[in-house]
Amino acid sequence: MKKQKISFRQFFIPIIFLAIFFVLGYIWKSFNNYDYFKLKEIVYGNIIDAKKVNLSYLIGKNIFSIDLEKELEFVLGLFPQYYKVRLTRVLPNRLFVDFLRRSPMAVLNQCRNFTFDDSGALFYFDSSSAQPLAGMPLRTGALTGAVGEDLELPVIAGLEKKILRPKPGQRYDFKELILALNIIKIARADKIVKNFKIKKIDVASPFSASIFFSRQELLAAPLAFEVKIGYGNIKDKLNILSDLVMQGKNELDKIEYFDLRFKEPVVKLRNIALSVKK
Repeated sequence: MKKQKISFRQFFIPIIFLAIFFVLGYIWKSFNNYDYFKLKEIVYGNIIDAKKVNLSYLIGKNIFSIDLEKELEFVLGLFPQYYKVRLTRVLPNRLFVDFLRRSPMAVLNQCRNFTFDDSGALFYFDSSSAQPLAGMPLRTGALTGAVGEDLELPVIAGLEKKILRPKPGQRYDFKELILALNIIKIARADKIVKNFKIKKIDVASPFSASIFFSRQELLAAPLAFEVKIGYGNIKDKLNILSDLVMQGKNELDKIEYFDLRFKEPVVKLRNIALSVKK
């Protein structure tokens, strides 16, 4: 048998690849040990949040060795009031941290220090660093008390059996909560209804859900009425409410509730019930 000759290419190609591997490894090791790339400064996008989120333990580490995904999970786990945290490497030795806060949309009735955002995520609301929502002012310190009347955000009642132990950071998606949040979103977008403040939404029984309104303080003397809205067709029902409010805008103080759950809306006055045909 003839001996198989090893060609020049077959001999040197593995050696070349091996040399490249060692060179790359040396370069990576140099980067990790090179002081030029060691983290020296963390720049925070929000000075209020910087006081709460301390990432100083990263100082001195090589900027390329920091696991950004791991740090993101750590921060979000500790601070569920943020729906997103951005960590960005700024070469050669800085880290930029930016916090995107959840905007509170409603308050959990049985635990007034917890709020929901528009996605149904529950989180602790810190009024000291709150930003006002469009069309929905927040009163400083309003959420620290236990009295619903002191709140500027709508209170969602009827979730006591659904949320036994509130867990910050958890997103809830049961129909009662989705219904309440949907009511708030649509009410804020309606040019008539938005002039009335939602004090409370009771969704203990979705098909008998009720909204408790009061007029915004800046318009006139406060008044209150209930809207029995039920489940489904929320936008259409609030459109009907707008029409009814405009028709009886001078006599709203005489109305106890509007019932929009049926084909024909019902207006209950303080003393009598009146069926309104459209």
